Amino acid sequence: MPRTDSISPSLFPLNPSGSFKLAWNYLTLLATGYYAMMLPYALASGQFLGEIHPHDVTLSSVLTLIFFLDLGVNFHTAYVRDGQLEIDSRAIRRRYLRRWFGVDLIASIPFDLFALMAGHGDWAVVLMALRLLRLLKAPSLFHRDNLLRGHGPLERLTLMLFWVVLSIHLIGCLWMVIHPSPPEDGELTRYIKAVYWTITTLASVGYGDITPTTDGGRLFAMLVMLIGVGLYGVVIGNVSMLLVNTNAHEMRQKEKLAGIANFMERYQVPRAVQLDVFSYFSHFLLERSPPDEQILADMPEKLREQLEMHINIHILEQVPLFRNMPKPCLEELAAAQKPMVFGPGEVIVRAGEVGREMYFLLHGVVHVLRPDGVPITKLYKHSFFGETALLENVERTATVKSATYCDLARLDRDDFLRIVEAYPALKAELEAQSRLRMSASSPQGR
Repeated sequence: MPRTDSISPSLFPLNPSGSFKLAWNYLTLLATGYYAMMLPYALASGQFLGEIHPHDVTLSSVLTLIFFLDLGVNFHTAYVRDGQLEIDSRAIRRRYLRRWFGVDLIASIPFDLFALMAGHGDWAVVLMALRLLRLLKAPSLFHRDNLLRGHGPLERLTLMLFWVVLSIHLIGCLWMVIHPSPPEDGELTRYIKAVYWTITTLASVGYGDITPTTDGGRLFAMLVMLIGVGLYGVVIGNVSMLLVNTNAHEMRQKEKLAGIANFMERYQVPRAVQLDVFSYFSHFLLERSPPDEQILADMPEKLREQLEMHINIHILEQVPLFRNMPKPCLEELAAAQKPMVFGPGEVIVRAGEVGREMYFLLHGVVHVLRPDGVPITKLYKHSFFGETALLENVERTATVKSATYCDLARLDRDDFLRIVEAYPALKAELEAQSRLRMSASSPQGR
């Protein structure tokens, strides 16, 4: 547990699992990758940046700015400590200073740019290697402290592609040094040939159009072939795992439906009932997946209550009526509502009944009918009905029937009256909505 005594919250602490931090990690990885590509190529081609080019200075300055900004981002990024998010600014600073600050600082100082501006192009390439210290962080760059989720499919795929591309580039640059090229080949042609040889050798054993001519080249080619076997296995294994994990939930759904089909076939369930069962489970798997009960059942009671409260408040906030309501009002509504499920064709409220509850439609479609069964309108998710009978203490003047499987939240009369009396703004909004519906001659489950 993080300490609660003398805690100084960090200014704008960034969530390590947040979208901004993820995008920033991609940006710093791209900046580091630029130097990881340029350094081997400069050494292999023998181009030591002997003269200053304005675009070199501009690009190096931009990347340096990104690296220095990254220092500030890391000083304001929370981390997980004993299972909780640590937002104490002093704890964040101490942790970063102990772990990666020294590496990041050295990699951020543009020693290569200083050497280039001083006229030492050969030293600029050597000093550029200090930028590559940031590669040490790449394997853990997307862990984000594993608070909300670990490596997602996109992050794993990004890291795998980053290392594969960097490996191909590095091997290609080494081949440029080992294997002589015809004098008429330009630098770009040499590099393209080297990368072509690298990919064909890693993916197979080459096509024989480019072959080593020295003992050193042959030994290097054999080593690359062995690396290719391992690299091929790693790539195929990771891609397969990504595909399996991406479709894991869909596979579980199909297994569930297949089990239901076997069950009904074994007991010779009538066709009409089978269609109803499949319709229900299709709704359940699509709208409630993964099953809420399965997730909540594994949690301690206190944590489960907190999560259920948050989910219910989130659902209520989707209803336009409640978007401007204060949080205490939403908390009371969330605590009082009761979830219900209705199948197609079921009557939810009936005209002539005494109203004892109102409903919030969370998913599905309902028909609003006059007492004689004539359709009035349809209501869709995030709608509500039944409030008029509770506000005016009268019988319902319309019938509401489900057209599809519907998830609803029910609010009983006693809870309804207690909450609207405590929050006049909610009562006023409900009365305005009720008058509007009445003036439009659409009782909608009054």
